[in-house]
Amino acid sequence: MSLSEDVYNGQIFSKTAESVWNELKGTYDKVDASVTFNLYQKINSCSQVGQSLSDYYHKLNAMWRQFDDMVKIDDIVSANQSFQEHCQFLKLMQFLMGLDDVYTPIKSQILTSDPVPSVKVAFSISSRDESHRMHSNQTQNAKIQSTAFVSKTGFNNSNNSGNNRRKYRNPPLKCTKCNMLGHTVDRCSELIGYPPGYIKKPFNQ
Repeated sequence: MSLSEDVYNGQIFSKTAESVWNELKGTYDKVDASVTFNLYQKINSCSQVGQSLSDYYHKLNAMWRQFDDMVKIDDIVSANQSFQEHCQFLKLMQFLMGLDDVYTPIKSQILTSDPVPSVKVAFSISSRDESHRMHSNQTQNAKIQSTAFVSKTGFNNSNNSGNNRRKYRNPPLKCTKCNMLGHTVDRCSELIGYPPGYIKKPFNQ
């Protein structure tokens, strides 16, 4: 421990370490009602607001410990089991009140339990629900992406297949005698003759 120069000068003539500690405790270890009020107000207004469940719970738990130390609640609790249970119940209510709306079904489940669980058990139940929802969301997203990919590639393949079939399945007919399209050499009029009354036009027409 280190002391500022002013504090050190004030304690330099103390005869024992105990007297130094007692004087420092009496001077600096004072918690008035306003400090307690401000901390208790922070506890009751603490909400999850999008934080992870773990971050929210540990933040709240740190303030509970600080508050318990301020009001010396451990000394009271150790002598009264009923009061200890009451304090745990209040902490459970504070924890549940600050949870996001997505935990509403879990809050109902916890509050209707008999007996009502401790705040640590409530955190464990909520944490499992959070993990389950995250896993379900990841699985659902993966399925959506997979379906979209299959649909896209299937559409492209079907188009390509159709184009290929149209391109290669029915190639245009071409006569090797007159080099005209639309018939083969075995049906070429140059070889088998033109129909009666047919008038042959010049090639450029």
